[in-house]
Amino acid sequence: MGYSMKSFLLLLTGICLIGISCKTSGKADYLLVTFAPADAVLIRGTARSQLKTGMVLKPADSLQTGQNPVDLQNSYGGSIRLGPLTIFSVQALLGEGLQVQLQKGSLLARLKKGEKGQRFSVVTPTAIAGVRGTTFKVEVDEQGTAGLRVMEGQVALAPYLPSATETTQKELAAQETVVEGPARASLTPAAVAELTRVKTAAEAGEDVALKLSSASVVVEAHPVSKQEEMEARTLVAVDAELARDASQGKDNAALVSRAYDEQVDRAVEAMKKDAPSLSEAELQKEYATLETAVLRSGEQKKGVTVAQAGSSVIMHTPDGIVRLSISDIQYIDLNY
Repeated sequence: MGYSMKSFLLLLTGICLIGISCKTSGKADYLLVTFAPADAVLIRGTARSQLKTGMVLKPADSLQTGQNPVDLQNSYGGSIRLGPLTIFSVQALLGEGLQVQLQKGSLLARLKKGEKGQRFSVVTPTAIAGVRGTTFKVEVDEQGTAGLRVMEGQVALAPYLPSATETTQKELAAQETVVEGPARASLTPAAVAELTRVKTAAEAGEDVALKLSSASVVVEAHPVSKQEEMEARTLVAVDAELARDASQGKDNAALVSRAYDEQVDRAVEAMKKDAPSLSEAELQKEYATLETAVLRSGEQKKGVTVAQAGSSVIMHTPDGIVRLSISDIQYIDLNY
């Protein structure tokens, strides 16, 4: 099963990955913004500014997305999509991996397999997920409760408490569960309640013992839906040299934007070839929903939104896969 993340829980305040060596890879880690809509905000220190394509994130940077997703790329060519209304921050760039925090919203990622030294971990208010070479999604609701969806590969999931003592960290590490996709996983309601109790007490200056049951993580096998498969295919990466130049301070935002759009175009063209021809009734059955996109021109497109990539909405329609510019859409109506 590879290297456990339990020892890293003790060294890195509960942030770690499975299947990873402790040795530094020698590769400078970074997070490059490959697509940023106009409503995304970067918070760096006390300053707030508009997030822009081509920016490189630094440790302690925070992002807030609006109604549209933001796409990022790590130094190994992995792709990360932050969903709408998401609060996200970079905790650390280790020189051999990334530690990020998802306070609210969603994070969808497709990381490359077989990249030696690649480390990526997601910290939420109640759980941590350590991953490598996998496709997965983490969602955090308004109460801070996290849910994990593994489409492919493995993710190690464990309960998390900020500023936990060494003894508590060991107890949390003992709860680690490796989730193999396709599956869903989350903490049990009892575990969430206990973590909340201890955290609330700590914030009030009280020292209380953590009491977790023998199984804090619940895992359910769950096949990948057609919509999940389609969206994962729109997670694209720009050329490695282009990304590296940006990480080293070169002002190539226009080139990054153009390369990102070209990669989305390629992904959509590949999806067009593979997507089955389905009637409206068949689409509704396949996706359990049906929508109508009303364009500003007055034209209507019936189908299902499978992804929003950059400034485009990707729909599966009776005419196949279509890419619609968000600026051309007046609204999308849910029919079923």
